[in-house]
Amino acid sequence: IVKLDDVAQQAKTIASKIKGIAKKMSVHIGSDLPYDFASIKYAIHDIYLHVISGETLVQSQFFVNARNNQLVLDDIQDPGNLGTLVRICDWYGIKNIVCSEHSVDIYNPKAIQATMGSIFRIAVHYTNLETYLPQLSIPIFASVLTGENVYQMKWPEDCALIIGNEGNGISDKILRLSDAKITIPNLGGAESLNASTAAAILISEMNRYKLV
Repeated sequence: IVKLDDVAQQAKTIASKIKGIAKKMSVHIGSDLPYDFASIKYAIHDIYLHVISGETLVQSQFFVNARNNQLVLDDIQDPGNLGTLVRICDWYGIKNIVCSEHSVDIYNPKAIQATMGSIFRIAVHYTNLETYLPQLSIPIFASVLTGENVYQMKWPEDCALIIGNEGNGISDKILRLSDAKITIPNLGGAESLNASTAAAILISEMNRYKLV
């Protein structure tokens, strides 16, 4: 049973959080459209996710629990891929996706449609990966065409997996921040795999020890 008092208090908390974000950005709610409206939009999405899941509101819109598996996206451009990646993470229980600042907008209609509802259970963050990745205390694996065979490696309990741009892969500056390069062995003639297809295979292997 939902108590109206609890709902009212929750609404006050949300309003206070949004006003705090706007203040930090030197923006006033109710005035002209903010210069960086997208940042407020992502923050509100974060707030909504934590409210509906019953979790405590976090202090930063880019907060990610550094002790859990997470997917890191370096300049993903296709909205269908991003939406599918959100859905894959939802299937395997990965709660956070961290995107580079130039990745496609999660609020793109095609991206939202491709999530098939998973957007309401997964937090999608946008930040500078060069600043973010060095702060992680878990191993960072980069998906590349020539790396360690994913079927022969021993996965740690928690890690971060980087998937690169559809056409150019992971940028050199981000690749240098990874702890190891991994690859899915090629048995045929295809040059590469779709980003979301590769991520699905890798995330499945990442979680194999939890499933058997």
